Amino acid sequence: RGARRDPASPPLVCTGAHGARKGTPVGHSARSAAFLSTSLKHVTSRDNALFKHLKALTGSTHQRRKAGQSVLDGVHLAQAYITSLGQPGSCIVGERHYDHAEVRPLLDRIDPDKVVVLADALFAQISPVANGVELMFVIDTPSGHLPATIDTDCIILDGVQDAGNVGSILR
Repeated sequence: RGARRDPASPPLVCTGAHGARKGTPVGHSARSAAFLSTSLKHVTSRDNALFKHLKALTGSTHQRRKAGQSVLDGVHLAQAYITSLGQPGSCIVGERHYDHAEVRPLLDRIDPDKVVVLADALFAQISPVANGVELMFVIDTPSGHLPATIDTDCIILDGVQDAGNVGSILR
């Protein structure tokens, strides 16, 4: 009954699982084997407070404004953020993409205390991207400010609800 764990395999530390205390060994999938030897946070429960917060942020503009946080979804946005502004507030990566060729170099540049590995089924519930690389940054929303004068061409966007529209405008 239930999943069995090979006693010879290393334990997985789970945070926020049903009825489990932090640090309780639980069974693991083959996908999670890549990060078993690390001390990264691994979230597998939909009842986890961090997962609930992520779900609220990704599902509601109101929640993002209230929390003062934004979500950057995908490798390219994450690379641009690290290059320009440094460390994110947190980095969320799906189990199956933990060792992805584009993700590993990014993870190596991020403080391990800020990295959370999210179970694939949970990541699917919060990501608007169907077939992308499962990587998100949660950042403090930068405060916007306009210069006193604008000497070049510019586009000012406010309250854009569909990211696809931004791409169309820029093209």
